[in-house]
Amino acid sequence: MAGAELRWLAVAVLWLSVSAPGVQGLIARPALPPRGWNSYDSFGASNGTETVEVAAAISKSLAPFGYQYVTIDEGWFRESDNSIALDQWGRMIPAKSKYPFANGSFRELATTLRIRNLTLGLWTMFGVPADAVARRLPIRNSTYTADQISLGVNTTCPWAQNLTYAINTTHPGGQAYYASLVELYEEWGIGMVMTLWSFSGSPLIFGGDARTTTEDDIAVLTNTDILDAQKYISNFQLRRLVTEGPVEIWSGDNADPNAGSDAFYIAAFNLGNATVDLDIPFPQIGLGGHKYQLLELWTGLPTAPADRLRQTIRPNSVLAFRATVASADEAV
Repeated sequence: MAGAELRWLAVAVLWLSVSAPGVQGLIARPALPPRGWNSYDSFGASNGTETVEVAAAISKSLAPFGYQYVTIDEGWFRESDNSIALDQWGRMIPAKSKYPFANGSFRELATTLRIRNLTLGLWTMFGVPADAVARRLPIRNSTYTADQISLGVNTTCPWAQNLTYAINTTHPGGQAYYASLVELYEEWGIGMVMTLWSFSGSPLIFGGDARTTTEDDIAVLTNTDILDAQKYISNFQLRRLVTEGPVEIWSGDNADPNAGSDAFYIAAFNLGNATVDLDIPFPQIGLGGHKYQLLELWTGLPTAPADRLRQTIRPNSVLAFRATVASADEAV
């Protein structure tokens, strides 16, 4: 992925995900949204021992900048013959064909990552494995079996037919099954579990192969001004204040106590295929009647104090700024 594309994507993730309808006010976010790596973009469902090599690269290039999680996505439980690896209690475990060193547990891998100041994350699917239902495997710490808690074949995921079936959570066996999964993941040392429905907040998750990622792309991912903005993004009240043709401009208050109370973040997106010259008064994008000095977060270059946003934005590109009042006496 080219650096410009990665910059566009990084700012889009930071700005747009926190403003998604229904997210703000409903979910308590951690102080810092998770940062890390996910295996799917590089390896799809064929992830395996290369995860250890990628983790080694991440520990050197990205971990010092807060990239903590190494998440193994879909397929870690699927053997080379497409069967699903299960333990005696009907719970998915690492496939021997992909993780021969694991011996049915991610505990060793989680320990290895922890030594490198990383945390193992795991993608998992809702429900109970269809194979566990067919085999009527027992549920740990209960007198029930998997077939007794399944809601049937009509509840399987459309894009993963017959991988899992939804669980009757009102059944005591259903509660016991989910409790056994929590117990298993705690035993393995899993630090973050991603599911299809619960991944929320404003994560910054890289999907490239960190072993071969270019220095330019690493520089994008480790831009400290952008990453500092992420620290305060959960406190923003972000607003899309300008939509003119292919241009969208978003802004929000900055909760950084070191930046002053009259500080803002601004993101300008050019979604079109032609260069656009911006000339927009600051009040139109939510800033008060003052002159502001802008710091462009990708280049680190400041602008002269002004009462409007005058910038040239290239096609399919983004500009990101921190705006601070130039002087309390320079009201316009």
